[in-house]
Amino acid sequence: MRKRLLGGVCGILLVLLPACRRAAPPSADRPNVLLVTIDTLRADRVGCYGHAPALTPTLDGLASRGVRFATAVAHVPLTGPSHASVLTGVTPLGHGFRDNGGYVLLAEVRTAAEDFGKAGYRTAAFVSGFPLNRRFGFDRGFEAYDDHFPKGNDPRRAAHVERFADATTDAVLRWLETPDATPGRRPFFLWVHYYDPHAPYEPPGELAARFRGEPYDGEVAFVDQQLGRLLRRLEEKAELARTLILATSDHGEGLGEHGEVSHGLFIYDSTLKVPFVVAGPGVSPGRIDPTVARGIDVLPTLLDLAGMKARPEIEGRSLRPAIEGREMSDAPAYAETLYPLRELGWAPLFAWRTSRHKMIEAPTPELYDLESDPGETQNRAARENGPDTGQPALLDPASLKGRSHEPAGTVTAGGA
Repeated sequence: MRKRLLGGVCGILLVLLPACRRAAPPSADRPNVLLVTIDTLRADRVGCYGHAPALTPTLDGLASRGVRFATAVAHVPLTGPSHASVLTGVTPLGHGFRDNGGYVLLAEVRTAAEDFGKAGYRTAAFVSGFPLNRRFGFDRGFEAYDDHFPKGNDPRRAAHVERFADATTDAVLRWLETPDATPGRRPFFLWVHYYDPHAPYEPPGELAARFRGEPYDGEVAFVDQQLGRLLRRLEEKAELARTLILATSDHGEGLGEHGEVSHGLFIYDSTLKVPFVVAGPGVSPGRIDPTVARGIDVLPTLLDLAGMKARPEIEGRSLRPAIEGREMSDAPAYAETLYPLRELGWAPLFAWRTSRHKMIEAPTPELYDLESDPGETQNRAARENGPDTGQPALLDPASLKGRSHEPAGTVTAGGA
């Protein structure tokens, strides 16, 4: 009888041990992690980045009590592929999500939610735009993934394409009140995505009147207000002080520069340069760091600041040394857009960007000295053989032809 009982107990343990190995108990001193991505947000339209008319006290406040990276760049000027890089730490060549329409996140690519979930974190995401619908694979690893978009009849928007910032914040606040949101001080990894700055620009209420001539700025101000609501609730719940916050964007907006009204067509800094602010436990206040931050650096930075190691396959690097005031060497950024090819039959664009130079592989090659020409108005490619940056040359676009990663079916998400 005793042997049978012992054998039964051992059998149960053998079943439970693999599950125990999958999710380690979190350390009590690990911080909560809040990742905020504000869609279509240019860095130079935020107050702390020098835009005087901006009404962004929440983002500015995060910068004043944390570290603001003066230059941060996205890898694709489109919602889906750029967020895929943020959540996986690899470029589009690695995660396979190359454009908003017809791609899904490759099954073998691990995500931030999987990393934090394995470490014992509670994981939740609240997204506001259709390009991040779960059908594209962004829900992988999240215990809760809220992508409930209201159905609308606005002919300028596809049905179910957008949830406004106040509704998204309402959903996050409801989740924070659930009994198991932070059970036993179990830390959370929470991703909140706001879509409002995306066209059409229609700020609500008094913001519409205040920003009558610059409705884009009004949309940015509205998101900032809603982010403020979220942070105030965390403070009321005594969670803000133990919450690491990283606020950034997936891409910028053309706003007429280089003849581009929106985004996706070109890869100039008007649509690639984004804000990048880190605040929370262990982050010294009020610093501006010159190190170039990249979308692929988000995940390894968050893991490092939370006391975890990044996986070897992650291409990005932790910016913790820069956050702590240590000098970091330049790391080049790869950027691309396949949107011109897939939507218009034009040539795709590929870029290699350092802190000083950007080289764009296009039918007419482009080379810019960003130090003397930050607006990218003087193409130096015809006068120079290439930038003396000591960095490897651009990838040959011909080498990308076999790496399209097209799924069996396609789902059109539009130029978001």
